[in-house]
Amino acid sequence: MKDFNEQKENLVITHNKAKDVEIERYFNIDHFFIKWQNTYPEVIDRIISSLKEKELFEKFFKIKSELSNSFIFDLDIKKEKEKLSDKYKDFTFTEDKIKSISSSIYSYEKYQLEKLEIEISKDNSIISEAAQFRYIYLELHLESK
Repeated sequence: MKDFNEQKENLVITHNKAKDVEIERYFNIDHFFIKWQNTYPEVIDRIISSLKEKELFEKFFKIKSELSNSFIFDLDIKKEKEKLSDKYKDFTFTEDKIKSISSSIYSYEKYQLEKLEIEISKDNSIISEAAQFRYIYLELHLESK
């Protein structure tokens, strides 16, 4: 179970680090608009207009908001303990019972890791969408020069 928890934690930490990089990139774009609006208002207005024409300006803020949500994956350990307690109420240490418990724990860990991978995949779609937006933004930025 310790290895499982470490594996789960490592997956979540790695995912959040990757997400933090994308968040930083997004905030850099946001700060670019704010910082340069007074210095180069025409250029910034052209970029914003291009984004609005392509319905991407609102999308930028939607993605930024979604990126800001931390990725958390909690295990429902209480529920799993209840299941195991119910399953092994009259427990005596036999080889078959120990194998059965090991199998239950393995199944639980495997199921939870698969569930975690699915949730990470869903969250990755937000990160991917953010990266695609940044690419389009960069093209528009270069066109406006």
